[in-house]
Amino acid sequence: MKISTRYTIYSLVASAIPLGLVVIILFSLAHRELGEMRADDIRVVERLVRSNFASLEDDISSRLTVMAGDLEWTRLLLTKDGDGHIDQLALIEKVTAYNEMLELSFVELISSDSTLIARSGDYSSFDTRITRPVYDTPDSTGIRSGLTTLKIAGDRSIYMLASAPIFYKGNLIAYLQGGKTVDRIFLADLENLTGATLEFDSSESDALRIGFPTIDGAAELSLTAFLSESKVERLLSRILWLYALIAVGGILLAGVIGYFSSRHLTVPIGELVHAAEEISRGKFERRIIWFARDELGTLVDGFNTMFDRLKRSQEKLVQSEKIAAWDQMARKVAHEIKNPLTPIQVSIEDIKRSYDSNNPEFSQILNDAVETIGSEISRLKRLTDEFSQFARLPTPVMTKKDIRPVVADALRIYGEEIRAGRLTLRLPKSDVPVEIDADLFSQVLLNLVKNGLEASGADGKVVVTGELGKGIARVIVEDDGPGVSDDRVARLFTPYFTTKKGGTGLGLVIAYRIVFDHGGRIRYEKGDPKGARFVVVLPLAERIS
Repeated sequence: MKISTRYTIYSLVASAIPLGLVVIILFSLAHRELGEMRADDIRVVERLVRSNFASLEDDISSRLTVMAGDLEWTRLLLTKDGDGHIDQLALIEKVTAYNEMLELSFVELISSDSTLIARSGDYSSFDTRITRPVYDTPDSTGIRSGLTTLKIAGDRSIYMLASAPIFYKGNLIAYLQGGKTVDRIFLADLENLTGATLEFDSSESDALRIGFPTIDGAAELSLTAFLSESKVERLLSRILWLYALIAVGGILLAGVIGYFSSRHLTVPIGELVHAAEEISRGKFERRIIWFARDELGTLVDGFNTMFDRLKRSQEKLVQSEKIAAWDQMARKVAHEIKNPLTPIQVSIEDIKRSYDSNNPEFSQILNDAVETIGSEISRLKRLTDEFSQFARLPTPVMTKKDIRPVVADALRIYGEEIRAGRLTLRLPKSDVPVEIDADLFSQVLLNLVKNGLEASGADGKVVVTGELGKGIARVIVEDDGPGVSDDRVARLFTPYFTTKKGGTGLGLVIAYRIVFDHGGRIRYEKGDPKGARFVVVLPLAERIS
């Protein structure tokens, strides 16, 4: 991150912290004040709601008291015809008339044994006991009232209910029960009065809940009040937005000031950075001129001194690198020439061994050896030509091939080791198409197999496995030798590093370069349970037709 950017960020942070704290403090104070105002609103709403419900309860109770004081109830209830029946039709008409006069939702006449005698507007038979009596003992006196949930004429609603007893000579002979539905109209009037939205049994958890015990004490009805946003709350919200805008403006202003201040400070530093980048690219042509005698001037003087020393060191380094480059190339040439000599020597020894032992397959072995020797001589000629012209590894000539015969042909010179069981070749049954330079890739395999045979010893074994993966081909060379210690693994593919006595330390480096030129990669893994595994990964080509 550039110094100017960092300086600007520091300015932003330095201004944001105090401004942010101020905004937070103001927000906390406003929030607390808002909370107190909201608590006052809640108390007012609850007081108004309870007051209106109490007024409704008193109104219904007084109406039922007036109705129960009519002496005609006693005459109608105690007068019976010749069959011992009361005049139920007259009772229904009287109940209905009172219901309409008192503007109640319903009125019922219930006997002392909880049998429904008459209901307003309902002329059906009423001979069943009800399961919701308010007065269930003969000596009950007085008015009882309150909220409850009833099912009247098939409709279950919330009612403000009142019950008044009818006595004759001190005995309870019946009671009147009636009430009004606490419906949406009643709640709407309350909403206009309180400014809150009211609902029964809402599942909203953050709203105000006002509980009303039912008349029978079996449950509690919960009225939920949703308080709308008050004008004060909206005003406080706007004030908070204003504070936030002021804070953001202050932070941005501090950032702009910090940016221009940092630009003034970092111009000479930028010159130093630019000069250092040119030096890193090998250009020693730029010295810094700075006339001020401040800390930056001291830094520039030190930079110019370093510049002069580096320029002299570079001149010496260029000469040393030229000498080292020729020395390195000479080592690589020697190593690459040495590789083809090994299969030639092995082939000649194989011919001699077969001839001395009168091997019946001598003719085939001789032909294979001649072919191998000819192939290695051609490879040797190609290597010397390439190195003499460019002093580098040959450029791969890529051809689409099945990697299986390439691996098999490369390891044919180790026929004796294969027959003795020291070298095992495992290849997949299906073709594995790759873009490959067969000669160069054979050099990789021969190098890895040779290292594995030498590391595993006379009784050891080396296994070469070909695998077909998803979009890749793998060739794994695994031996059962001692493997490579952990402290040496990181240096395996480093020039001149070797674990063998007399080794040049270029074999794995050249193998790495050849695989890299093929667009692949090579890595070392520990064997299981011991030994070393070298995994060569190449990208797959399209199927060979």
